[in-house]
Amino acid sequence: MERQTFHKKERLSGFKAINNLFLKGKSVTLFPLKIIYTEACDIQDFPLRITFTIPKKYIRKAYQRNRIRRILKEIYRKNKSEYYKNLPENKKYNVALVYIDNKLWQHEILKIKMNEIFKIFIFNIKNNIN
Repeated sequence: MERQTFHKKERLSGFKAINNLFLKGKSVTLFPLKIIYTEACDIQDFPLRITFTIPKKYIRKAYQRNRIRRILKEIYRKNKSEYYKNLPENKKYNVALVYIDNKLWQHEILKIKMNEIFKIFIFNIKNNIN
């Protein structure tokens, strides 16, 4: 069985990369999640580099934002092999996953929503939509 890890190199970091993503990125929304993505212009080891964002505007308490971030990272870590299989070959993307609700959702529902939004995201990049 394949190890389900989330390496540091898979995390999107750096002001320029994140700023470029939010300025020039395309988006897909499926409440309570939103994916903002661009094709990566730099050389990277993984097909996706991702960051998780929970705005203070929606969730005021830091411990709640941290909990949601942990849940989203865990769901991504468990399912990323499925996402990688469906991505186009030789293309790499920078992705921001944004939580856009002011309530906490259950883990199981977030898992379903994340899988659905990634299916839409992959469909869009395969068909050059948006």
